[in-house]
Amino acid sequence: MRKFTLLFIWGSLVATFAFGKTRSVDSLERLLANASGSTRVEILLQLSDSTLAAEPAKSLEYGLKALVASKYINSPLHEAASLMRMGLSSVKTKSYENGLRYFQRSIAIFERFGKWREYGRAYLIFGDLYAEQRNYNFAHEYYLQAVNVLQRIDKGSDLVDAYYKLGALSVEYGKLREAKKYAQLAYSTTYLMYRKDQRGMAVQMARTTILFASTQKLLGDYAGAKQSLMFAYEICKRNTNQQMLVMILIKMSNLVFAEQNYSLAKTYIDSALVLAEKSKIPYETALVYSNLGDIYFVQRNYPKAQQYYQRAATLFTKTNSYKDLVSTYVISSRILSTVGNNKEALRLLNLALYLSKQHKLNQTVADVYLSLSIVFERDGKYLQSLEFHKLWAEMRDSLYSDETGDKLARLQMLYEISQKDQENKILKQNAEIQKLQINRNKFQLLYLILGITVIISLFMILFVRYRSKNREVARQRENEQRISELNRNLEKRLVEELRKQEVQQELLAQKSKLESLGTLSAGIAHEINQPLGGISMGLDNIQLKLLEGHLTDDYLNRKIDGLFQHVERIKKIIEHTRTFSRSQRQVLFGKVDVNEVVNNALLMINAQLVSSKVELEVALGTINGYVLGDNYRLEQVVLNLLSNAKHALEDKEKKNIPGYVKCIKLQTYSEGDEVVIVVWDNGVGIPHENIDKIFDPFFTTKKEDKGTGLGLSITYGIVKDMLGELRVESEYGVSTRMKVILPISN
Repeated sequence: MRKFTLLFIWGSLVATFAFGKTRSVDSLERLLANASGSTRVEILLQLSDSTLAAEPAKSLEYGLKALVASKYINSPLHEAASLMRMGLSSVKTKSYENGLRYFQRSIAIFERFGKWREYGRAYLIFGDLYAEQRNYNFAHEYYLQAVNVLQRIDKGSDLVDAYYKLGALSVEYGKLREAKKYAQLAYSTTYLMYRKDQRGMAVQMARTTILFASTQKLLGDYAGAKQSLMFAYEICKRNTNQQMLVMILIKMSNLVFAEQNYSLAKTYIDSALVLAEKSKIPYETALVYSNLGDIYFVQRNYPKAQQYYQRAATLFTKTNSYKDLVSTYVISSRILSTVGNNKEALRLLNLALYLSKQHKLNQTVADVYLSLSIVFERDGKYLQSLEFHKLWAEMRDSLYSDETGDKLARLQMLYEISQKDQENKILKQNAEIQKLQINRNKFQLLYLILGITVIISLFMILFVRYRSKNREVARQRENEQRISELNRNLEKRLVEELRKQEVQQELLAQKSKLESLGTLSAGIAHEINQPLGGISMGLDNIQLKLLEGHLTDDYLNRKIDGLFQHVERIKKIIEHTRTFSRSQRQVLFGKVDVNEVVNNALLMINAQLVSSKVELEVALGTINGYVLGDNYRLEQVVLNLLSNAKHALEDKEKKNIPGYVKCIKLQTYSEGDEVVIVVWDNGVGIPHENIDKIFDPFFTTKKEDKGTGLGLSITYGIVKDMLGELRVESEYGVSTRMKVILPISN
């Protein structure tokens, strides 16, 4: 299917994702030597684009280098662009699974950053790949995905392209109602843009109109198809688009040809021929020749028809238009069979059958089988005719119809009669064969001598080629060793960079944890002071009883038990704080009791909330099961959310709103196979324009001494590591709700 060639995919990707102007590979390599940062990434992307068509393996190497450089400068959008280059290079080398995997990774990045246009274009590329492999269902699904994504943005040229491809795909596979629906959407959307920019949208308008006219014709609306084609003709005439004009004239000729107005059809096609030959457009010229052949064929002017079919076949071969080439061979074989040249007809049909199977043109295979059956029948070879008619019948699901049954019975009878005639011919031929055998023996000795000479010559040639091949293999092994060494060095560098990134992330998480402890130090001190006060008071009571002389063993034991309880409480607080603040290079995943984690977090922050006069409402629901993760990392999540809520309340309190009461609600509950932790506050809320930024590293609206912008970024990363989600709902000036959703593990 020509509309979905990979050439289109490469062109559209370069137009969508390329950075800067295109330059030669040599000049780009020179620029790369001194480049760094984002400039280096952009040059590598241009190198990948420049080498994609001729050297896809080289293009993949440049894409991989661009990916590593993008990770080094922490630029996700450059990563996505690099992954797209790697995907296309893999597809070019027939590594479809790797290509699709790279595309999916790039789509995930575009989705995360809300780059919907690039997201939609990536889905279009997915559809093009599956259409190229003639997988209708997957191609149709990805084109629909592209439509759904692109509709979120605006009704622009990308959305028109998606509609157009859905319509063309549906025409190709005979889904005519669906084809008209999407062709009409493409037409109406393009028309709105054409009214605003007639010059810029002329080609797009003509293209969608032609597709719409094709669907009208296929559904029998000839009048509507004529009107649409005339509209497209006027557009192309004003913009002097010769290629489009030729296609429109061909469509008009086909339309009146279907109405059996052959003279008007030839008038249109003659005009198309003049334009096509003048413009030197081979594929369109081939279509014109094919249509002229059709007209002469129905008029029974077989020599003329065959002449134009041969011209069309030559051009279809040059342009790799295999479906049109097969159709031309089938029609030519009918002419040859009609005039008695069955040998040439069979040659063309066998070639058509080979091309149909090689390029998965299943819809044309049945036509070839039927034509082969007809030619073999005319040639008197009824067994072959019978076999091909069976194949045709099987493909058309009509093996048990009356017409097919009669045909098979007649062919079987003719085959049996021909067998008897053949036996008589064989008896006559045996006598001639005996005479030929005598003459044949005379030439066998000569053939033997000639054969030995040829074998010796071939042996000498093979020996020379063998020595040459050995030298070539040695050079190839040396080159492979060099490439392997380069790949190993590249892998080592990549591993080192990833390790550095992991260490930096651990340091940031530990810094955030220590900041939280610094903020909570007053609350921890308060929690320790309470049992210390109890110890002091107990000791005072013991001393007083001792002075009064009323100290009994029972009283002393009870007081000592109380003192040990206070000491145990202080020990637990210190142990929990020490464990929480410990730097954990390796995250240990295990069963986590969510309510226990929430209570531990409240133990550390509750005193601060009380001292700030915050009303805290805690509702811990019954949770059947555990989540899989790290206790202290989840506790850090709860502490960060409660701390942010407290700061939001304090910011709102500064506005001196009459009757304002600071309030935080902390809730846990089960919902299906998930555990939900909700932190709600009636603080200042989050402005709408900042909602998409709050999880970015170092983004903060606080003063420099109040926050670093790491808290929510690290919180988001911890939740994602536990396979969960972190959602935010906020109304600026009213309230904020942070919701942590984690899967229950059995």
